Amino acid sequence: MFLALDANGDGHLSFDEIRAGLLTLNLKNKDAVLDVLMAADTDCSGAVDYTEFIAATLESHQFMKEKYIRAAFSMLDINGNGLIDFDEVA
Repeated sequence: MFLALDANGDGHLSFDEIRAGLLTLNLKNKDAVLDVLMAADTDCSGAVDYTEFIAATLESHQFMKEKYIRAAFSMLDINGNGLIDFDEVA
């Protein structure tokens, strides 16, 4: 889907590319999809890169599973005390 929307092939989706691509799809919620993809521009570059696109299009049940959250927490909780302090984040 990302490659189909990336009309100029530069690896980024401009908001114009997203709008144009969504017009070709038969979606009932085009405006909502546009809003989600525009909000995905987390680095405020004016375009959505592939990582931002994937993050925006993942469904919450895929990334909010407790086992994934626990695994991520455990990776940061280096000393295993159940807390993440500044030094562990650094």
